[in-house]
Amino acid sequence: MSLSFRDFEDFRHYDQEILREIIRDGETEMKARLDTANAADRRALTLVGFQLTIAVAMTSAAYSLVSQRQPDIELAILAIGVVIGMVAAAFSGLRSASPTLFCFPGNDPRNWHYKEWNYELSSWEKATLNHALAEQCYTLHTGLRDNKAVMETAARRTKTSLYVMFSTIYLCGFVACFVIATRMF
Repeated sequence: MSLSFRDFEDFRHYDQEILREIIRDGETEMKARLDTANAADRRALTLVGFQLTIAVAMTSAAYSLVSQRQPDIELAILAIGVVIGMVAAAFSGLRSASPTLFCFPGNDPRNWHYKEWNYELSSWEKATLNHALAEQCYTLHTGLRDNKAVMETAARRTKTSLYVMFSTIYLCGFVACFVIATRMF
């Protein structure tokens, strides 16, 4: 659930210790999400490497199958099908790990200027530490919300990559078994 700044206006009335604890917790959560996102990118790139390795091996297999004295066109087409499926899966995995806008713990010092705040203050003299800390709480909330959306998109793309990969393996494996079985009997 996303909250608007109005939901944070009451925070300025909280004790400063409470506000600092909220900020500390928010920054801890943001760092944990950043670590999780980095780990997810590494997993996606490892998966892409595996998929492209299969694609290269199947390209070699297809070439070998059509280069024979009696080319095996059926299995070569099947190998090319695996190549296409793995490249499609790898593309989705690469999109998952591609650079995105991500919010980081902490705050840009410029955001501490009262004119950058969501409160409508007429001058710096009316700004209080509680106003600033409440603003920081909202900034952390919006950053965490935005990071969650980026991570969900990346997760969907990684899942798509896995689904395409396994669908390709199962479908082409089934067809290969069928082709081989029909040749034997």
